[in-house]
Amino acid sequence: MPTEPSQRRGPRIARLWGPLWRTTLVASLGFVGFIVVWMDIDTALVAGGGSLEEFAGLLVLDLLLGVTAIALYPLRHRKPLLVTVIIVAVTAVSSLAFPAAALAVVSLSTRRRRGEIITISVVFLTSAVVNLLTIHVPETPPLWLGMLMAAGLCALLVLTGLYIGGRRQLVSVLRERAESTEREHAAGIERARTAERTRIAREMHDALAHRLSLVSLHAGVLEYRTNLSPDDARTTAGIVRENAHLAARDLREVLGVLRNDDDVLDTTRPAPSILDALDDLVEDNRAAGNPTTLVTGDSITSTIESLSPPIGRHVLRVVQESLTNARKHAPGEPTQVHLEGNRGERVMVRVTNRLAADAPHGATTSGFGLTGLRERARIAGGDLQAGRRDEAFVLEAWFPWTP
Repeated sequence: MPTEPSQRRGPRIARLWGPLWRTTLVASLGFVGFIVVWMDIDTALVAGGGSLEEFAGLLVLDLLLGVTAIALYPLRHRKPLLVTVIIVAVTAVSSLAFPAAALAVVSLSTRRRRGEIITISVVFLTSAVVNLLTIHVPETPPLWLGMLMAAGLCALLVLTGLYIGGRRQLVSVLRERAESTEREHAAGIERARTAERTRIAREMHDALAHRLSLVSLHAGVLEYRTNLSPDDARTTAGIVRENAHLAARDLREVLGVLRNDDDVLDTTRPAPSILDALDDLVEDNRAAGNPTTLVTGDSITSTIESLSPPIGRHVLRVVQESLTNARKHAPGEPTQVHLEGNRGERVMVRVTNRLAADAPHGATTSGFGLTGLRERARIAGGDLQAGRRDEAFVLEAWFPWTP
């Protein structure tokens, strides 16, 4: 979107206003000081029987050098030390330049550089000595007192600059910390969004891959098996319809869990036990053409229902994804699901399927499904390993037993 003229003028006016008001202040204070100093000098000379005419040259020089110092003052940011030294040196014969010199010393001290502070302090004291020796009137203070006053004033200006510089540095550090905190907060939000997207993708994959693979398998039977009897075709179509319905139900439940929406969840349907859900998965795999058996340890049969729902859901997802992969990569081959564990310790699941006769003998490459299962196991505090062993593919996972 193009920038409006008023928006472009705003920063430009702000950049010009800062140097303008400072220069105006320096010039105003300088001319006031110039008038006061020379009026005092004139009064002192008249009281002592003298005249201001003998200092006429110095008065003109004071005016010219003071105007030059005021003109140089806005340029101090380009060459801080050089410009400040010139302005302070001019104060040796120019009272008009003193306000510019004082503010320039403060500005230079805000940089908090020892070498620059020592240099400008020496120039300041030297200019004070020259000024005291150049303009000598009856009321001029002794040299030692003038030096003492000049040293005190220089110290005050330097300390003021150091304080301002310290405050600026503190504000800068606080601003950087605030910006860093804001960046970290934004990065945390982005990580949370990425994690949530990954969680959604994992839940969607785990919930739907099993059902949709069955739908695809049986739909393929209807497409290519033209010799099916009406009863077989009706049974196969019923399996397709049932699994499509179950897939839609699982999708609603996953979305309900992700959104924490109780209205989406089917709370009227009792949650099946873990063993019943495993039996259903095994039966579905058998119906798809893969001979599948479920083996459970003696100790886990009576205690599995005390497993916490999240861990039970992780176990079911692992078995579901393993059986889906077995149907994809080793259709028709026998598969065994082994479940065992000890209450209060851990629950372990192992899924073994014999590889197809034409399967390559190299290492099996894990797909996105196995990657999601590994991530699920790590999040739950467990672990998952999968790979080829002899003529079979074995997936082993364990989860902590949490009641």
